Amino acid sequence: MRLLLAISLALLTTGAWAQKKQIEPGFASSDEVEITATMHIDRAEITQLVGAELEKHIYVVEVKVRPKGEKPLRISLDDFVILKTDDGQRSTPFAPSQIASTGGLALKSQQVGGWAHQGNGPIWGGVGNRTPGRLPGNGGGIGSQTGGADAAGVQATSKTTTEPTDNPLLAVLKAKVLPEKETTETTSGLLYFPLEGKLKLKNLSLLYKAPGGKMEIVFQR
Repeated sequence: MRLLLAISLALLTTGAWAQKKQIEPGFASSDEVEITATMHIDRAEITQLVGAELEKHIYVVEVKVRPKGEKPLRISLDDFVILKTDDGQRSTPFAPSQIASTGGLALKSQQVGGWAHQGNGPIWGGVGNRTPGRLPGNGGGIGSQTGGADAAGVQATSKTTTEPTDNPLLAVLKAKVLPEKETTETTSGLLYFPLEGKLKLKNLSLLYKAPGGKMEIVFQR
């Protein structure tokens, strides 16, 4: 009986330690800026953090940006990229309106290449001051994309809903997203990344285009 109790306690302790380890923040610093980021891939965890349930292909990164110089730092969502090292998938954050608008995007897997794929597919994005991007068509790829069945990518298809323009989810996402602005003060918020396939923290890293050069945050070694 005592042996069983000891084993149960050990398993509970190990499980709690593993869960705590998953949400350990990553860190990177340069002369201009310090970045702290926590990657969330558990669906229940994401729902609790955001305050609303997101579609299963949307993952969340908590980010804190601390400018280190006297000159204001320009914070832009497009400066952040998630890299999925096991298949080369790269993703920039969605703006809140791209997730909660009346017309959205439904993502599905497509065997297109080891990096982001670009061709003659439809254009998405371009909301506000966001840079439009092209969805996969039947054209070529970017980076180390070579094609073939062993390469993975993402395809998007149009999705319409009957939700009203004042979707309450949009207000929630806007309130919690990392603000885009020029500042000398520490700024925190969430980044919403679309990613496909099975995710493991050890295969994910956050890339940031800092003023002095690119920085990388590894979530799990």
